Amino acid sequence: MRLKVTKQLSKVVLIGRMNVGKSTLFNRLAVSNKSIALDYSGVTRDFVSDQMSWQGKPFELIDSGGVMLNKPTGDFTRLVNSQVLQLIQEAQVVILVCDGSVGIHPEDRELANILHKQRKSAILAVNKIDTNLAQEHQYEFSKLGFDKIITISAQHGTGSGDLLDEIAARIVEPGEIDLDIKFRIALLGKPNVGKSSLMNMLLGKDRVIVSEVAGTTREAIKDHIRFYQTDLQLIDTAGVRRKRGVTDQIETLMVKSTLAAVRESNIVLLLIDNSEGQLSDQELKLAFYAFEQGKALILLYNKQDLMDESIKRDFAFQSSEYDFFLKKIETLKISCKTGQNVGKILPLVNEVWARHSEQFSDMELTDLFKTALQHRPLYRNGQRLVLRKAHQVLTAPLTIHLYVTEPKYFESSQLAYFENVLRSEYNLRSVPIRFVPIRG
Repeated sequence: MRLKVTKQLSKVVLIGRMNVGKSTLFNRLAVSNKSIALDYSGVTRDFVSDQMSWQGKPFELIDSGGVMLNKPTGDFTRLVNSQVLQLIQEAQVVILVCDGSVGIHPEDRELANILHKQRKSAILAVNKIDTNLAQEHQYEFSKLGFDKIITISAQHGTGSGDLLDEIAARIVEPGEIDLDIKFRIALLGKPNVGKSSLMNMLLGKDRVIVSEVAGTTREAIKDHIRFYQTDLQLIDTAGVRRKRGVTDQIETLMVKSTLAAVRESNIVLLLIDNSEGQLSDQELKLAFYAFEQGKALILLYNKQDLMDESIKRDFAFQSSEYDFFLKKIETLKISCKTGQNVGKILPLVNEVWARHSEQFSDMELTDLFKTALQHRPLYRNGQRLVLRKAHQVLTAPLTIHLYVTEPKYFESSQLAYFENVLRSEYNLRSVPIRFVPIRG
């Protein structure tokens, strides 16, 4: 996965108050990554970004959270505002998105004043120009003092080309480098389990808003990290609750976004709140889902700082019934609060990736399985099952074709036999293995 990116990629940030259409505009302009866009205030909380290019000018387009400068109603709102102000400082170009259908809002004026004071290269995008009210209000936006005003309809694409032309005209190109993404890591878990805290710790910066409010991260947040001279992509996903707890359209899209991020990844770090004293059904379903999708899986038992002996005993007893699966998985006990064992995560990830990428020769696989079958033959309907050859066809996930006389007789129990043989010979913890019986 080789990407062309620039040194200190120019940042183009969409800002504005809540529900003015920033996420719809981001989705209109972005190439791959998409932002949740619904008719609710405050849907975007963390910023979402995508790397793109226009007229040969590469840049990072960023959709920020909606600001509430006049109503900082709590710690969470202040965190969002703080992150947006930080993004403004880092941006080369800022696009202030306003809702043309309601005219100038006091918060539009405050944001405009911030941009003027910081002398930012800024573009005013007046959205919803396809409505009659917006057409009536469009001329009053000149009062905000911007030298460039572009009227747009984020929903229908009107003016998006003009906006991109203006962005490209303002970008100063840095030099290019190759970014070779070796593999992608998704952080998965229930809401408020510590995914965003871990993401920030691994990156060494406050990339994601961390709050005790469950559901802070609503979209898959991506960033890059370099480890052992290797470029990795980290994906922080929205917390997934059990199905009957998903109550609205936003949460439904959050779940879809998270599951899509799992499918896009190569390795899944499943965070579990160990202080709860048990593995929940939802966590087990997420673990099985990751393995079924062919993703390497590591379980991170978080919040060790809250554990006592009673909780440890309860957890060990409750999880023992799932040993048939858990014994295949690497686990690590961590605390995002104290930093316990966080430094061991990426080295373990690197080891698991090496296993996930393991390549076996036909000879070693065939000899291993034939020897095992000599010591413990497999029978079906009184007939001894015969393996002629084993051939690995894929890595990550490790996929092996078994050339046999009667493929229909090689069902789940027979394939589990071959998996157990392979795992007993090689350390393949955390790695899913797929066997496909073929007549041969």
